[in-house]
Amino acid sequence: MQDENDFEDGKKIFEELWEDSIPIVSKENKDDFKTLVLEHTWLEAIPPPYLMYIRVLYEYFKATDDYIKTPKEITRDRFNQFFDVSYQVDAIRDCVAKVKKHSGCIVADVVGLEKSIIASAIAANLGKRTIIITPPHLKT
Repeated sequence: MQDENDFEDGKKIFEELWEDSIPIVSKENKDDFKTLVLEHTWLEAIPPPYLMYIRVLYEYFKATDDYIKTPKEITRDRFNQFFDVSYQVDAIRDCVAKVKKHSGCIVADVVGLEKSIIASAIAANLGKRTIIITPPHLKT
């Protein structure tokens, strides 16, 4: 949204859709909804330990044939070449797959885990160029 008119247009569209909406749950059908939907979903379900063990093994040992360019490979400056960290390579591989499937991905992590490097590597793997804008004190 660029200005006040965009907001007003969006609000108008929302209000029109809201008026035409169909309630999913009401006082009359809340018990049916609970039986048919909530009790058949994983919401607040605790999986058995064995299934968690299998999932951990799957995630840890899953193989992929997808070649990706790593931070070390995309670094052009031989004096400041990045090194490959496994969590970054996993994030790059995962995000590239998500971008291809869903047209987007959010890289969110705590400070200092090199999200800029991860994002640059994702872009490189997608054939895109990047520019990183940073405060001067982070340059060194």
